[in-house]
Amino acid sequence: MEWNTILFAARWAFIGLFYFVLLLLLFGVYREMSGRTNRDQMVTSGQGGLRVLQSGSDKTVKAGKIIPLKNENRIGADSGNDIVLGDKYVSGYHASLKWDGSGWWLEDLNSKNGTKVNQMVCQPRRPQAVRTGSRISMGDMIFELLD
Repeated sequence: MEWNTILFAARWAFIGLFYFVLLLLLFGVYREMSGRTNRDQMVTSGQGGLRVLQSGSDKTVKAGKIIPLKNENRIGADSGNDIVLGDKYVSGYHASLKWDGSGWWLEDLNSKNGTKVNQMVCQPRRPQAVRTGSRISMGDMIFELLD
């Protein structure tokens, strides 16, 4: 065989190999991106819930009930809240629970008896991140944050 023929074949083999690797790379990126899109759609909805673990003195809410959440939720005893609680130790505007697109944030709104996350006191007017499964206490009521 002549060198020209060998170099011609090697050049086309290299070009073919280059495009094959490029195609594999693009296919891998497509699979990764489509997988992330599905996961992000599930996570970014912000449609979690609060499971009542202890209802305190609120007779309208029973333990085990799941309260659906919106992206922004004001919680307290006043009827102007998104989630109205009838516990005698819950303030009128007790706390705020917000979804920021990647996680939940809880803010105590200067409540009289405070708010706790996993038995740790929340500082008033300082939002703090809350993970799924965390226990949130307001007055005599205890909730678990759900997905």
